[in-house]
Amino acid sequence: SSLRFLFDALRLWHEEDAATATEYAIIVAILGVSLIAIFITFRQEISNFFTNFSDEVRAGTEGD
Repeated sequence: SSLRFLFDALRLWHEEDAATATEYAIIVAILGVSLIAIFITFRQEISNFFTNFSDEVRAGTEGD
């Protein structure tokens, strides 16, 4: 029932292990959102970097 869920949530809220797990989950979520924002913001630069890198590798191996 929803009342049981509320009591379980309150119990977990007061347990230190659960609080620590929640803090880690929040940190992971913030890092994930930040990485996505960085990838979206710099997607063209990232794409250009890997394109240039692959072109240089290809040019360097053509003489073999």
